[in-house]
Amino acid sequence: MLLCLCACGSSAANDEVASPSTIPETETSTTVSADEVETESVPEEQAEPVIKYLPSRIITDSFTFYYDERIEYDEKGLTAHEFNYDQDENLIGESTVSRISDTGRFLDYESIGYDYEGNVNSKNIHTSSEDGSSSEWIAYDGNDVLQFKVVTEYDEYGNVSKSYNYDKDGNQTYYSESYIEYDDQNRRVFSADKSDYVESENYTGYSSYTTYEYKDGKTYITNYYSDSTSTTSDEGTTITYSGTVTPSYWQYTEYEYDENGNTTAEHIYSKFSESDEWNLDTEVTYEYIAIEIQ
Repeated sequence: MLLCLCACGSSAANDEVASPSTIPETETSTTVSADEVETESVPEEQAEPVIKYLPSRIITDSFTFYYDERIEYDEKGLTAHEFNYDQDENLIGESTVSRISDTGRFLDYESIGYDYEGNVNSKNIHTSSEDGSSSEWIAYDGNDVLQFKVVTEYDEYGNVSKSYNYDKDGNQTYYSESYIEYDDQNRRVFSADKSDYVESENYTGYSSYTTYEYKDGKTYITNYYSDSTSTTSDEGTTITYSGTVTPSYWQYTEYEYDENGNTTAEHIYSKFSESDEWNLDTEVTYEYIAIEIQ
């Protein structure tokens, strides 16, 4: 069931507007031009508020885990609180979010997490570059002791292109890189990834890649894995693999929508060989509230 909390303000078009007073006729009256008559000013029409439909609850149920997140927003439609529940409706964690600044493509924020007893168990600070091309996430435990840091770079569409992980001593522990191609609707059609722990010497190129197809309202994803090397052109549009690359995982997603075009459910099916039957792997449901943004 969708939760709709629409606060509808009165429209200025329905407000009563006073008309100019009529000038009484007398024997000595003279003709008065319209420019000389002061009329009562008419208030300008108020701008219509913008309605944003935002998820108030996200439930993910699969064979491996259950996740229930409930979200509250501030008057600007930005996340203010997040609450996490287990399958028995027990509160197992929550966080409050305070905005530091609004720069570039992303918002900077500080998030404080609490366990089910209300004790602080984490603090995360997220800051972005002014042009939105990179961000930094610093994680602390409940005692403000640094745990790790993640530096992320983004492409022109806001998708992650590179990510670097550092431990509490500043040592780089993990690296990942993504290459993405888009169609004329800015949808992914191809992505390639390489990632490994820094101490490993096993990645010489992209270790996996994924293709995307869109048809009949469904998104089909096929994942390929390989130990091959790769090269890119100067324009960054071509990737060449050496060795044998075979698909190892197939997945497609069915979507359901409400009357406002919001996704209300995702049904994710998968299989591990082309001859297998499709199996329902994960279901995600969304509930929304309507936020009035002035």
